[in-house]
Amino acid sequence: MKKIQLLFLMLVTLTASLTFTSCKKDEEPSNQTLLVKKWYYKSYVTSGYSTTAFYADDYWDFKANGTFEETWDWGDGNYTLINDQKTISISFPGPRKAVANMKLGNHVSGVTNGTLASEIRTFEFNITKLTATELEFTYGSGAELQTYKFSTSPNPERAVR
Repeated sequence: MKKIQLLFLMLVTLTASLTFTSCKKDEEPSNQTLLVKKWYYKSYVTSGYSTTAFYADDYWDFKANGTFEETWDWGDGNYTLINDQKTISISFPGPRKAVANMKLGNHVSGVTNGTLASEIRTFEFNITKLTATELEFTYGSGAELQTYKFSTSPNPERAVR
């Protein structure tokens, strides 16, 4: 009888330990993990201007080493995630990309003719949505709020420039 009680006690202990250890929830991927990839523009909206007419080669490409490549408006530079990974802080040198975009007649955020500076420029974007396939962030506030939306697939209706 003692052997049966001992065997039963061991079985209960084993069952309890498996129950408590096998229910561990998988951790969600971090914003850093989700952000590192190429994000294609889907829409841009600010007061007085909006567009969805992006080419297939208009994108942000966030790299794991903290650099990014952007082809439509901002240029290339470095980034970090701040504020508990809810804000993307970007920095890049001077006006090279901005000048090229202005010559092409493209909209350039925060830059107007005659006011380009050569110092390191830093901007912060608030992440409002980030999944494995969608990214949305905002820049500015009030009437100056700019909303950018992206996906992981390029615009199929527009060719590469």
